[in-house]
Amino acid sequence: MKKNYKISIHFNFKADELPRAYAVDARDSTQRKRKDERKKGMRKNQFRAFAGVAALSLCLGLGMAAMPANVKAAEIQWNEETISAVSLAPGNDETELNFGWYSTGTDDARVRFGTSENLTDEDIVVGGYLKNIEDQGYVLQVGKGEDITGTQNDTINADYYANKVTVTGLKENTTYYYQVMKDGKWSDTQTYQTKSFSDFSFLYVGDPQIGASGDPVSDAASWENVLNQATANHDVSFMVSAGDQINNTDGDSEGEYAGYLGATALRSLPVATTIGNHDSKNPNYSYHFNYPNSQFGAARAYNQGKTDAGTDYYYSYGNVLFIVLDTNNYNCATHENVIRKAIESNPDAKWRVVTFHQDIYGAAQNHSDSDGMVLRTQLTPIFDKYNIDVVLQGHDHTYSRTYQLTSDGKEHVKYSNDGKIEGTVKYDKNDFTYQKESASCYEVKSNVVGGTIENPEGTVYYEANSATGSKYYDMYNPVQNYIAEKSQTYTPTYSVINVTEDTFSVATYDYTTNAPVDGSSTYTIKKTEKQEELPPADDDKQNITNITNNNYTINVNKNDDQSAQTPAAATTALKKVKGVKVANKAGNKVKVQWNTVDAADGYQIQYSYKKGFKKQVKTVNVNKANKSSKVIKKMKVGKKVYVKVRAFQNVNGQKVYGNFSKVKNVTVR
Repeated sequence: MKKNYKISIHFNFKADELPRAYAVDARDSTQRKRKDERKKGMRKNQFRAFAGVAALSLCLGLGMAAMPANVKAAEIQWNEETISAVSLAPGNDETELNFGWYSTGTDDARVRFGTSENLTDEDIVVGGYLKNIEDQGYVLQVGKGEDITGTQNDTINADYYANKVTVTGLKENTTYYYQVMKDGKWSDTQTYQTKSFSDFSFLYVGDPQIGASGDPVSDAASWENVLNQATANHDVSFMVSAGDQINNTDGDSEGEYAGYLGATALRSLPVATTIGNHDSKNPNYSYHFNYPNSQFGAARAYNQGKTDAGTDYYYSYGNVLFIVLDTNNYNCATHENVIRKAIESNPDAKWRVVTFHQDIYGAAQNHSDSDGMVLRTQLTPIFDKYNIDVVLQGHDHTYSRTYQLTSDGKEHVKYSNDGKIEGTVKYDKNDFTYQKESASCYEVKSNVVGGTIENPEGTVYYEANSATGSKYYDMYNPVQNYIAEKSQTYTPTYSVINVTEDTFSVATYDYTTNAPVDGSSTYTIKKTEKQEELPPADDDKQNITNITNNNYTINVNKNDDQSAQTPAAATTALKKVKGVKVANKAGNKVKVQWNTVDAADGYQIQYSYKKGFKKQVKTVNVNKANKSSKVIKKMKVGKKVYVKVRAFQNVNGQKVYGNFSKVKNVTVR
């Protein structure tokens, strides 16, 4: 395939004075001097550039360009390999790993993965993508990468395809090796190591925002160094990024994605990314990152108002359920539906953690009292309702942690960015009512600043500072009454979160000192009580049901109107399926039979090798009303499989389900 892509990047900098953009609003000369000293010191510690003024001009495909002479740690390789670098992401649970990468081949969605360094074709796992085909809905294109021609203003990806693969069956504390297919050839072998599936640690970072300083190479070098230090000093299983991976959301972002993805640590460190405002206007985010339980292709209730970058999603690891929201989407009905869906899929998770970008409880000048808190009056009571333990935020480029917070239990004005969502008002940061409503919708439930708190009421909210130093904001003064501690050192930071059966502990580190951030302390929640059960569904939401499985055709409602909240789904009086029988068939097959149900349009079979249907649940849809059996292939020989069946009707473009049958089981022969 002819390669038409071209990218030119020009940077000018002096030795020890690499340009960075610090979005600050300081009015005190002493504060300015202190910040300038910190920034200058940070630059000296991070970079050693050649003297004088240098210009870097790079045309991909024409060879490597000169780089600064002595970049600390590994040099950043700005070439085709970084543009198409593999991004790893957590899978649906700790036994899965997701891959995403660019290539120029049309059939490259394939990964070799195994415990032997000498990988063979027997280790191949095939992926694909969902394509919307007229009269068929979304159909999995096996082994294919998605053609990303036409991405907004980008100059390098007209010939690229986005490949996505999920590997399953991982075991804890095991070393694996992998290769991905690129342009019809296998890449170099990389190493990936799983950790414990019970007690574990992960990184939490905010706003890498490659390019925000005006110097993407400098930002990428800082990103490289921070991740190298964090992973060398802390044994982590994965990383959570609270959004703004890149800066240029309105234009050509691929050079910045190259800087983000080029970090050496990311070859073996899965990242659960979040859509920030600087990611949200460009579909490249969804092409690069293969996040689990995407709501793309789900019923409208789960993706209404979605941005160009993608949707909410969720995953679990050990005893933690992670729910990731795109708060650039101001439709909170969508977010609540996804939260409920995630908890229904992971009812036994002891800890519930939500990540999103805009900080509804932050401590910096630029956002915490303006656009950051737009959704505060809506999300706070939702987090109460679903017993969310911890919220991880970005956007404000400072460090802060709140006390334990709940809603005040009262009705408040609901806000959105433009007021077009039904029941909301357009926010105005200078409006007295907006400030009053946002300041009165919560209650502080603790006075613990640091240390350990046991079985607390409410939710704690964290705000992460920049992980690269590409941009900082000043602190808001006076201190908001919900803030337990805050800090702005004008240095890159990262947090390490340690999880055990009963504790969830967060410590935040300064990259320049490799020590805890000034003004921060370790905060540990100890929870000896069981997680509360899912609350009853609201009457207008209880029948909204959709299960997405990339192995089967998915029919969706294509209407994506952002101007209204999700309408109530229609109700149905379908009877429970009876007469279910499960029997072995030759060739690793199982036959499922049932009695048909009056008024049904079809049936859904769910099966799992786990008795409680808590993990690894597979779904098969039978789209014929009069069909009463289905043969399921490629079953696991020697394993006991549990099966249940329910009927559904197609109502207003959505599947509305009856109750499941009794569970039947058989050992596969």
